Amino acid sequence: MSKMFPHSDTARLTIDLAAVQANYRHLCDTTNLTPAAIQAATTAVQVGACVKANAYGLGLKPVVQALARAGCRRFYVATTAEGVAARQALQDCAPPPAPPTTSPASPPATIVVLHGFQADEAATILAARLTPVLNSRQQVTDFAALCQQAAPDSTTAIIHIDTGMNRLGLAAQDLAELCQGADFRALPIDGVMSHLACADLPDHPMNAKQRDGLAAIPLWRDRQHKSLANSSGIFLGAGYHFDQVRPGMALYGLNPTPAAANPMRMVVTLTAPILQVRSVKVTGAGLSVGYHATPIPAGVTRLATLGIGYADGVPWRPTSHSVCYIDDVPCPVVGRVSMDLTVIDVSAVPESLLATAGEATVLGAHYDAESLARDTGTIGYSVLTGLGGRLQRHYSDDV
Repeated sequence: MSKMFPHSDTARLTIDLAAVQANYRHLCDTTNLTPAAIQAATTAVQVGACVKANAYGLGLKPVVQALARAGCRRFYVATTAEGVAARQALQDCAPPPAPPTTSPASPPATIVVLHGFQADEAATILAARLTPVLNSRQQVTDFAALCQQAAPDSTTAIIHIDTGMNRLGLAAQDLAELCQGADFRALPIDGVMSHLACADLPDHPMNAKQRDGLAAIPLWRDRQHKSLANSSGIFLGAGYHFDQVRPGMALYGLNPTPAAANPMRMVVTLTAPILQVRSVKVTGAGLSVGYHATPIPAGVTRLATLGIGYADGVPWRPTSHSVCYIDDVPCPVVGRVSMDLTVIDVSAVPESLLATAGEATVLGAHYDAESLARDTGTIGYSVLTGLGGRLQRHYSDDV
């Protein structure tokens, strides 16, 4: 016997912008209010925000604008196209020009393009006032050519030093050789950065090796900065903060300290409509559900079919630990997830609650992105960035 529920559009993804802002402020406090920093009377560390990959799948424009309202003035993207979109988002939320009698407006926020740029992107870089990261000698050459056609003080760049990641970046020796040339030393280089490989493993020796490698890089101009720490790197301590940090995952509620409780606020809630409830009677072998005829476990009496699937970002092969929730009741996922549908065991849900529920929570307070990642053999980054485009997105008001 089955019961059809009224269709309630598509699955719904709610992004709590106030939580994003609260996470940003918490990272600012963590970075700048440590006892070591206070005792050393260090200057404030600038806290940026990594908003690449559509702000980790949550929507670049609303997230950038919310972070800007929270005081963020430095944004990191992967590509030039993302940089252009970030600049447009900032312009769309910019306050009106200040009257002539007030103090001058602050300079525009910095948007850093981590992949650098190609020579044919020079005009775009200048028009959107982007700061490319120079990852190779060729990109240094391309940036030098860009500076020849740019107005003074209209562009800057950052040098990426590879301290052990072996992905992008120049070797320290490459930088030393470049610094011997007066033409390079005259380029408007804002600073140097590197990237931690093992920040989520606090005891890994690579962390100290990379920290010391970046610390040993001599700067050749006044007011240049150094940057190393990502989200997890912030929690390694003040020695990793340098002048700027660039959190990503922590802003969106993922845990930057996997060995300890998550210090960040949850940002996303994902719910899916209940399309049908089916009564079943498992008396022996032969009763199955979904593709490849997965056996229905003994004791199951009711199944609910949700309007969500792997096209929406739910991993297609769940484990026995994968659950959704109806109110506070855990409902195990049964069988394989299909493109548009997921089946859950709702035997434990009271009939009165099931009759009025209408939807199940796929990601929420009881079971977040980290939990889903753990139970399906992936990582929280993959869960967030994989959330499908057809999800109905709702943004809560920020504060």
